[in-house]
Amino acid sequence: MTPLSCLLYLLGIHVTYTLAGQCLSICRDPDDCPPEAPQPGETPPIWQTCPGGPADGAQWACQASDIDFPTVACLVADMQTCGLIGAGGRSTVFYSFGATTVEARTKFRDTLNPKGVMFNDALDEDYWDNVLSVPKFHMDQSARMTILVARYAEAMATVSTGEVFFVVQKYNGDGGGHGAYQLPTDTTNPNVWRAYEFPTLQRNPAVTKVTSVDLSNNQNQHVDWQPNNNDPQLPASGASDLVVPPPPPGCPQKVKRAAAACVTCITFATPGGPTGTVSVSGTAPATASTTPAPTISCTLQNEDPDQGINTDYCVCSGSTFPVLSVGTTATGPDASCAYTTLNAASTIHPTASLPVVTRNCQVCTVAVNSEQCTPLAGCTPTSASTPKPTPPRK
Repeated sequence: MTPLSCLLYLLGIHVTYTLAGQCLSICRDPDDCPPEAPQPGETPPIWQTCPGGPADGAQWACQASDIDFPTVACLVADMQTCGLIGAGGRSTVFYSFGATTVEARTKFRDTLNPKGVMFNDALDEDYWDNVLSVPKFHMDQSARMTILVARYAEAMATVSTGEVFFVVQKYNGDGGGHGAYQLPTDTTNPNVWRAYEFPTLQRNPAVTKVTSVDLSNNQNQHVDWQPNNNDPQLPASGASDLVVPPPPPGCPQKVKRAAAACVTCITFATPGGPTGTVSVSGTAPATASTTPAPTISCTLQNEDPDQGINTDYCVCSGSTFPVLSVGTTATGPDASCAYTTLNAASTIHPTASLPVVTRNCQVCTVAVNSEQCTPLAGCTPTSASTPKPTPPRK
């Protein structure tokens, strides 16, 4: 299967990125990246497509030019235009607390007639590719993607009608509570169901009941909430009030799902529920290469006062050059001679720049493996000697 069937659904907000090659990818299904093959007896596509859409010449609400990031209101309008939620008696199916996407889909959603609508169905792949994946939304930034998930979740709960189902791994939660009122075991991050979905459903006058589905007990159902039944009400969702972080610097890339695109998943560690996955498809912005530039073969001539060499210098391709600054990125004994280019103008002229010493009435210019000496006028040598050549470096 191609990355096109990698769908987005997040039940938590703890986000980390992994990068494969130079591409980012957004998988909308938390347990399905890379996407699974259809289950036995299933016929693709696994997820439903929007029966409706904008009128000819019109656009989706979230495509409006004055929207710089999807709002709950525009997502609600587009889900209504899509026409899946509630259409033909379709029930909405949420899930969390240990229930995986595949389990919620195959063990419950697909058993409903007509099929229920999950997070991945509320707006189809074509919508994600052409509306939510535009560069101006910067969905390649995980913090912005987290805000989208919260707003998408609230919008889906806002559009829901009739009986709504909530699939859990088991009715009595590990963190306390039961069914729809379960508590997450990890309270460091908001749980999407408790923070955005369930509170919105409780305030939605079109919702008649919230029924939990226990996967561990043969999909046993239990009505956990009904309006006017004195059931506890959670604090209102604040997805619309979440501050959208500024877009990252650099050239934005269109989020794109295609067979040739590489897939990288953003892992969502779900408090009190399964690990989810979100991704952004496309080419990541180019990064500077960390490969060091090739160096030219040079050797360092160390200072050697005994041989009349009073400073360090470099010998490169038969010419002499000054040592480089200490800030060179090269390492090792010849680091200060790690030249990447040779400029003839920077060469040291042996007779002008190399160390000059006076010894036994001779003026000597020291070069590698040799000295050039001339007599010093008016000088009487203290002993007969000949210049001592510099020994070869070993």
